[in-house]
Amino acid sequence: MMEPKIRFKGFEGEWKTSTIGEIAPLQRGYDLPTNNVISGTIPVVYSNGILRFHNEGKCQAPAIITGRSGTIGKFTYIDHGEYWPHNTSLWVTTFHKNYPRFVYYFFQNVGFEKYATGSGVPTLNRNDIHKHIESIPSNKEEQQAIASYFTTLDSQISASTSRLASLKQMKAASLQAMFPQEGETVPKIRFKGFEGEWKTCVLSSIATMHARIGWQNLRKDEFLSSGDYYLITGTDFHDGKISFETCHYIDKERYNQDKNIQLETDSILITKDGTLGKVAFVDSLNKPATLNAGVFNVRTKDKEIYPKYLFQYLKAPYLMDYVNKNATGGTIKHLNQNMLVNFPVQHPSYKEQVMIGDYLFNLDRQISLQSQRLEKLKQIKSACLDKMFV
Repeated sequence: MMEPKIRFKGFEGEWKTSTIGEIAPLQRGYDLPTNNVISGTIPVVYSNGILRFHNEGKCQAPAIITGRSGTIGKFTYIDHGEYWPHNTSLWVTTFHKNYPRFVYYFFQNVGFEKYATGSGVPTLNRNDIHKHIESIPSNKEEQQAIASYFTTLDSQISASTSRLASLKQMKAASLQAMFPQEGETVPKIRFKGFEGEWKTCVLSSIATMHARIGWQNLRKDEFLSSGDYYLITGTDFHDGKISFETCHYIDKERYNQDKNIQLETDSILITKDGTLGKVAFVDSLNKPATLNAGVFNVRTKDKEIYPKYLFQYLKAPYLMDYVNKNATGGTIKHLNQNMLVNFPVQHPSYKEQVMIGDYLFNLDRQISLQSQRLEKLKQIKSACLDKMFV
């Protein structure tokens, strides 16, 4: 039966079947003039979207543009004015009485990737796409209702994407401004009430660093899919946290083998092999956990150092700059403990550390929540594309 699993109230009956060519035929884009000087305000739409502007248009909106070669599967909607569809794209301005923005989401559901040919650069043939039979509602009001719903979803995704980008920019700017720059002893900005120069010490004077010793390395059959003791690997790090759902497990005997690599709340983890210098913070544990090879367990031993502050300092660019200058090895570099112990750490008073650490940690939490919200919205859109079309 040709009707979707989810439908707006008031609409019923089977959808009509047509070829894509009958619904909205695709055209091939145009090369820009060889003497072209890019300027003006007319968008030039490539396979990957609007990349630059021109001083004249070739076509009139409304229009849908998608990649013909190179990037396949990305769709751009032009809702007003003129535009120039580049030769790398396919475009639609003829909709045969169908609602244009509905066709835009209809195309996203169809997906053109499966029609791509070529072993090198993927390419679409519009004639092949035109032959494909699909179903759409004949009632234009239903098309408009579907398009309106997805337009609202896209607006929410766009707002969430912008908010996430703003938070990440704020975090990056804060890391630059709230720690002293090279050769300086005070930061550019501080919380009210704090002054004076910061101290500098080496990491080994304020923290212990331990990793799994060679003879303790695990066999493949010791990686368990369930259990009571987490085994943490650098690949389980995500945005400064441990993704416990991706972790393997280990038996009790192996867990008890080395207390130095058993994790505690406020442990700081640093990858020392493969992707060097990734940092994660252990905010809480619901099961005992230990480390796999390739990760340092860093614990503060000086009561004058706030763990969340040290985590943020290690997460800032300073550690990676230090790692890049001092890492050893060939293709796969290695961050050895003898080099890490001398990593210089600048720090203010404990009270100021708490203010900085908690502020940046809260920013991380907002970034994580916004990232989760964005991912949820994208999942909703994907599920709705599947269920609101035939």
